[in-house]
Amino acid sequence: MYKKLILFLFAVLVTISVFAHKCNYLKDPENKDISNNHISVSDASEPFDLKFTSYDSISYYIIWPPGNDTIMITADSMEIFRIRINPNDLKPAQYWVEVLSQNKEKDINFSFEIKERVQFYIVILNVLLGLVFFMIGLRYTSKGLSHISGHRLKEILWNLSDSPAKGTLAGIILTVMLQSSTVFSVMITSFVSDQLIGITGAMAMLAGSAIGTSIVVQIIAFDISFFSLMMIILGFVFYDKIRKMKNIGAVMMGFGLIFLAIKTMSTAIIPIQNTAVFESIILFLQTNPVLLFILTAIFTFSVHSSAVTVALVMGFAATGQIPFTGAVIMIAAANLGTTFTATLASMKGNRKARYVAIVNALMKLLIGALFLVIVLNFGQAYSFLGTDARGIANMHLLFNIIFAISIMMLIPLINKIGEKMHKLEPYVLNTNMINESMSKTPTLALGHIYNKIIKMAQLSYDLFDKSYTVLKTNDTVMLDDLIKSDDEIDRYEKEITLFLVHLSEEELSPDLTAKIKSFLFIVDEIEHIGDIVSKNLMVSARKKIDNNYYFSEEGMQDIKLMYTEVKKTISRTIGLMTLYDADEAEHILRRRKTVLNELNNLHMRHLQRMTNAVKESIETSTLHLDILNDYERVNFHSYKMCYYIKEQQK
Repeated sequence: MYKKLILFLFAVLVTISVFAHKCNYLKDPENKDISNNHISVSDASEPFDLKFTSYDSISYYIIWPPGNDTIMITADSMEIFRIRINPNDLKPAQYWVEVLSQNKEKDINFSFEIKERVQFYIVILNVLLGLVFFMIGLRYTSKGLSHISGHRLKEILWNLSDSPAKGTLAGIILTVMLQSSTVFSVMITSFVSDQLIGITGAMAMLAGSAIGTSIVVQIIAFDISFFSLMMIILGFVFYDKIRKMKNIGAVMMGFGLIFLAIKTMSTAIIPIQNTAVFESIILFLQTNPVLLFILTAIFTFSVHSSAVTVALVMGFAATGQIPFTGAVIMIAAANLGTTFTATLASMKGNRKARYVAIVNALMKLLIGALFLVIVLNFGQAYSFLGTDARGIANMHLLFNIIFAISIMMLIPLINKIGEKMHKLEPYVLNTNMINESMSKTPTLALGHIYNKIIKMAQLSYDLFDKSYTVLKTNDTVMLDDLIKSDDEIDRYEKEITLFLVHLSEEELSPDLTAKIKSFLFIVDEIEHIGDIVSKNLMVSARKKIDNNYYFSEEGMQDIKLMYTEVKKTISRTIGLMTLYDADEAEHILRRRKTVLNELNNLHMRHLQRMTNAVKESIETSTLHLDILNDYERVNFHSYKMCYYIKEQQK
């Protein structure tokens, strides 16, 4: 019995010794795999060994996917088999090593991965490329929506600014159309500076603008990047080949670039996500939230768009590169950073403009601090918003809803403080602020600059109106003031002309191009009126004073009659600029012939006095006729203004 059992065990041991050639992964004393199985290295790493043990004295291996012939290996002095792998000899990919026994039967498999060496400058360039795509996309989308809306932009602004609720709605609509709360906020501070809207309307619009930019971010958060290339191609075809679909094509191409940009930025980060440098940077920023806040705000200011920053945050969130707390900090900082541009631009305006811009920035700062305290301490309560790209967009929307509600509640107090601060200030032509923002919205820009032209025309009217007083009273102080006032008209003419020329370089519709041309002609005619008064009429007045000349009573009546007729023309022309009436325009145009006939009559009356040897008429004949002719020239330029006003109203 025992002999049979011993023989049986002996047979089992012999069988095991014959067939047990199984290979094993190398283990350390703590029973951990140290054979380098499943290792991941870069293509620039040093060579490494795949190590294993086997009962065989000889083994073979083959590497897949190359699938070359089997290679024989033997154990070293420590009875360890080592397969030497040089990453420099292999392309970046996933590899499998099949180990064969001495009988070339499969034993075990190794796997390892060769990754492409991380080149940080390539990552940075790809991120910057994504930002460029994003900003180009915003520009095309804004341009397309602005052209589609056309004159409606101006109508929305003026018709919805008379109450806080309507102002908020206007801010939402216009920010979505313009695709930039930064541009809109600069534009609003410019309007406040030019006294086109008040503090209440401005703050309501800024509250709406905050929600509007969140709506833009909500649209961007849709993960439809797989449609982006199709949108870009189709949008380009519409934009370039189909005239009637050009603006729709610009919008499609813009959104396609935006979605492609987010995909580009999120993909660009993946190669460095496990690198020590990147992990160190993320850890450093997490432990230094104040620095993260400051850097994000500065970045938002540099790109002039909180949507760009939030899109970048969504790209990080999509690959898990940024934690929830970091995303919240960056959202709050982005909302603050977008106010810097408007605040700096407002420094060129009046006190009300500066007040509105500073209040906007301070409210964003206070709401941002409150938002951070609440969310970072009670973050679990907001988990339903999500931590992915959609969650980031939701957090951005939540922030701006809180901001808008706070602004709406405080508008009475903000307005009260602002009105107490208000003092009469000289009017400031704020074309620098317009150049920085409104050239991106040509329709609004033209409406805004037209108000400047009306103010310039009013200055020329005042100049003309006082010219008769100088001629009648010989007031040298008023004479000098009128000459200085012409310098103000010249400044208007220079700045408005430069702005219109700059705007004409944009891609505009034929209607807008025609309007710009008419505006340039109108400005030129107004400037001519100012020059006639300061350089002709006032020169005649100076000559009259210096030579102690006096017009005859009949001659002074003739000058007054001509002045009165021309005054009717210029005043009605300026009225036509404010409230256009086709019948009124025709009536003003007919006055050209009326005034010319009057001039001829006055010339004949003057010659009659000369014939009658009226002493004053003989002494002042040339001066008298020059003044009458200069007044008629003012009438001519008013007639030309009316003609161009009629043209631009078509």
